[in-house]
Amino acid sequence: MATIGLDSIYYALITSDDEAGTVYETPKKFAPAMNLTRTPAYNRANLRADDGILATAAAKGPTALSVAISGLTKEAKTDILGRTTNADGASVGTKKDRPNDVALMARSEKANGAYKYIVIYKAQFNPPEEAMGTKQETPTFSTPTLTGEAIPRLSDGIEDADVDSDDAEVAETIIDSWFTSIYEETPPI
Repeated sequence: MATIGLDSIYYALITSDDEAGTVYETPKKFAPAMNLTRTPAYNRANLRADDGILATAAAKGPTALSVAISGLTKEAKTDILGRTTNADGASVGTKKDRPNDVALMARSEKANGAYKYIVIYKAQFNPPEEAMGTKQETPTFSTPTLTGEAIPRLSDGIEDADVDSDDAEVAETIIDSWFTSIYEETPPI
């Protein structure tokens, strides 16, 4: 079903991701959400012979991400972009800044009033472009949009998951904990 809204975006720092598993910090509210776009990339190749195509193959590449939010806090700049906050409280960027790997969780209202919940397990963002302008007769808002890429986790190759709150097969506990911990598949009994 079509979505008509976006009202929550959270992130969680990844502290480790290897064959032993992926470990996340506690999720934090990113900022009031404006837009989230995911664009999967597939690279295709065709085997041509005898004046035709004999076979075609595809390989999945990274998923491009774009997140528009109402603002970017010092904490988010530190956590996501790798900036530091100095003793004076200023957010400081240096040539040594390295964006951190994070998980991204979001909720989007569906046309029927239910919600679609998504988690992107491993993403990295670039610092946003910043544009400022003088006041005009009609106010104009300037908000950050972060772009980045999502890739599969090293621990298990999983990239994302989603659930719908109106799906009878989805336990209410999964929906209730979506923004308090990173969703992981319930192990079979």
